[in-house]
Amino acid sequence: MHVDSTRIVAAGASAGGQLAAALGTVSNISEGDTESYIPDLLLLYYPVIDNSPQGYGPKLMKDNYQKISPLHNINSKTPPTLLLVGTKDQYVPVETCEAYKAKIDSLGIDCELHLFEDLGHPLFLYREPLTSVFYEIRKYTDAFLQKHGYY
Repeated sequence: MHVDSTRIVAAGASAGGQLAAALGTVSNISEGDTESYIPDLLLLYYPVIDNSPQGYGPKLMKDNYQKISPLHNINSKTPPTLLLVGTKDQYVPVETCEAYKAKIDSLGIDCELHLFEDLGHPLFLYREPLTSVFYEIRKYTDAFLQKHGYY
């Protein structure tokens, strides 16, 4: 099997979305080669992207947010990003997502934000039968991947 190292996608939901977003934003993780781990595309599903004192996370994260919070570390190497969140998410406010998108947009990097009306965190429960929300998430994801040449 061949892996194309120029087409790596990081994806995650909730805390996994925070980790994926951190891969694409935080450049001070180590003293060594910090560019080798940066993905080429981010797919973020209701991600925890603000770890500041006003955001979400335990005290240790909040105390170190300037080093680890995706919202506070967006830079010119941040990859194109798809961001999906519910308008009633108790951990990831719409305003935070709009600020995240605005920062990426200001750098000329593609960022799509799609809001799901009246949905919280998570957008749907995996133990329930697949809903129209699941298919809508897939539609946005597939379109974003196709837009960036992933198929």
